[in-house]
Amino acid sequence: MKLGRFHDTVAKMRLLSAKKHVIILSAIFLLALAVRLVGVQYGLPQEYVGDEYVQVAVALKMLDTRSLTPNFPTIFYHQPLSAYISTAGIATYLGSQMLTGRFADLAAMRDYYAVHASDLLIVIRSLAALLGAFSVFFIYAAGRDLWSKKVGYLAALFFALESVAVYVGHSGRVWGYMVFFISLSLSASVKLFQNPTAKNYARLTWTTILAAANALPGIFTLAPTLLTQSWRHNKNLGKSLLIIILGVILIVLMSPRGLGALIFRFQSLSGGNLTQLVSGNPITYEVAPVPLVKRFSDPLKTLLTYSPGITLLAFLGIIILWRKERKTALMLLTFPVAYYLFIGPFFTFGWVVRTLIVFSPYLSLFAAYAIFRLAKSTSRYGKLFAGSLAVLGLLPGIVFAYLIDVKLSLADTRTEAIEWVYQNLPEHSKIIAFSLTNDVINQDRDVLKVMQNFVPQKLNSRQRTLLSAQDGKFPRPYYFAWDARDSGVDALPKNFFKDQGFTYYLRTDWGGRPQSFYDEAVERVFKTKELIVTFDPYSKLPTGEFGSLHNMINPWDALFKATRFGPRVEIYRVEY
Repeated sequence: MKLGRFHDTVAKMRLLSAKKHVIILSAIFLLALAVRLVGVQYGLPQEYVGDEYVQVAVALKMLDTRSLTPNFPTIFYHQPLSAYISTAGIATYLGSQMLTGRFADLAAMRDYYAVHASDLLIVIRSLAALLGAFSVFFIYAAGRDLWSKKVGYLAALFFALESVAVYVGHSGRVWGYMVFFISLSLSASVKLFQNPTAKNYARLTWTTILAAANALPGIFTLAPTLLTQSWRHNKNLGKSLLIIILGVILIVLMSPRGLGALIFRFQSLSGGNLTQLVSGNPITYEVAPVPLVKRFSDPLKTLLTYSPGITLLAFLGIIILWRKERKTALMLLTFPVAYYLFIGPFFTFGWVVRTLIVFSPYLSLFAAYAIFRLAKSTSRYGKLFAGSLAVLGLLPGIVFAYLIDVKLSLADTRTEAIEWVYQNLPEHSKIIAFSLTNDVINQDRDVLKVMQNFVPQKLNSRQRTLLSAQDGKFPRPYYFAWDARDSGVDALPKNFFKDQGFTYYLRTDWGGRPQSFYDEAVERVFKTKELIVTFDPYSKLPTGEFGSLHNMINPWDALFKATRFGPRVEIYRVEY
């Protein structure tokens, strides 16, 4: 009888422990999801970042053409997996709209999204948020398998609030998806490290292929296994390598431009000329190439700037782990070091911070390990000290998540400016709009006809659809609005803007552009320009080079001084 009661007590304790585990992990997941989902509706139908719409465009193209591969070089320049994820997400969303009666039939839905495709940005942003939040389960599993459940919980919590992961997780782009596959591969690497069975080799093989299929640098998730597992008489490793090589070949064949774009970016940012020699086209530099030594230090500087608490704790964790468990340290460090040596030398401080999101799971794991070791200290105040450091490590992420979520929930300055136009200027007013992003002002048929006559190659699919549609299909109010981003003064006849009678000029400034840049693009044709209204995201301009709020170089300076996201938008009345 007593033995039966003992077993009952043990069973109840296990059940209670299981419930507690589910509650803790679910709470961390919901926290990660919440801080990423708040603000996903930001700025619609404007893009959050310049290459967000790529995922919408390729998904709609695949659905429309019923293509099995995303090989559309004119619109898609990544590896194929992100296209399949976006297509599945958008297909599900569109299917739900049909089931709920949002559209009468498929033709009506196709006609609507031919004009309003940018509305689907919310789907891919939500996908990035979901994949980022689901990553906490794999980061937890890695910490649990290596050390303990508590380390897993803390690593997952660190990741949920890590600033780079939260920042990139709001945008619907390939890097927002990427962190999920890096976390998945991290968990698989840990399982193989601890138990090199055929099953765990198979798990690592497909997680590596998935990571590479989303973005080719994901191939480096294989590096920990190559370093820590024996090569001698290892048939499982040989099979994995062969399958991964075949997988990478298939990945490249499915979307060849993804490889070309990767080479182009590195060549352009490193100042090389290989791409130019091959393509015969001049390279456009996103940022001016900088000395090699600085390029090695800048990724570290960016991580410390965005996420100082977790990054410093991670460095402490690396030092302790190297002393305590050197082989484990080697296994965990191999991917970050390999990726860093590959990508670090090509990027400057603050720019393309999105590429650093792959470090977030590892930083979170190392930081949690540091707290774990400090809490086990024999010091009387070891646990108190470790707990205090954990709170300090989390604090910057909490503040960052709050600031970015609040500001993303407010109207974008571009939205404010366009709403001002709709409310204050009569329909068919003639407006020149110059921006570095595809900002959406409703255009009338007349301006589209002028585009068809002078720059037909610049008409996008939305504009072509409207040209062939009835007047009732045009979004209202509408304007004779000319997008001077791609068809400015150099692409048009002399005195074009004067002869067409353009009266207003809308200019967006994303930060750091000299007046000569705007003069060269369009403003040199103006005799005078009178400022009518300004929409500024900053109450006080940040110090130094700040980029834009959508690509923050100094995030804390920018976020504390910004009232909302978006560029500085100015609307002028112009004469020639």
